[in-house]
Amino acid sequence: MSAALNPRPQSTHRIRFDDCDPFGHLNNISYQRYFLRAREDHVLDFYAFDLFRHMAIQKTGWVVSSFQIRYLAPALMNELVVIESALVQYDASSLWVEAIMYDQKQERIKALAWMQFAYIDAQTGRRTEHDEAFTALMAAVRVPGHPALGASFEQRGDTLKAESRQRTSGAG
Repeated sequence: MSAALNPRPQSTHRIRFDDCDPFGHLNNISYQRYFLRAREDHVLDFYAFDLFRHMAIQKTGWVVSSFQIRYLAPALMNELVVIESALVQYDASSLWVEAIMYDQKQERIKALAWMQFAYIDAQTGRRTEHDEAFTALMAAVRVPGHPALGASFEQRGDTLKAESRQRTSGAG
């Protein structure tokens, strides 16, 4: 595995009209879709790992087993946002990913998400273990000592909110 893999890939996304409420804010339920799509893109674009090809060949894949989100600032219709994702931890059959949505300048945090994925055998519908090649990929891209480790979701959200406030108050 290449040492040049980015453990915190980022991508830019435009907030679409049909994902917004009448006030022009991204609907709460739409955040989950933006985060999941961004992570899917990151895995393909940065690690050359096609989740759907893997499923077709291996007959195994990941399902969301837990999703937590904290809304820190509204994402607005037509706004460009940056989504960063990171593999925080993994074990034989699970992945824990943190994703953060920022404004385009990455000064203000819009939302924080923690996602847990279970690795499932499509034929049995039961958990199964990651293979050796995927475990090597996870080891290469996991963020060692990630700030989310040892923190509760609320603590992590509070920390990011405080950091965001510092950046925006210092930018003015």
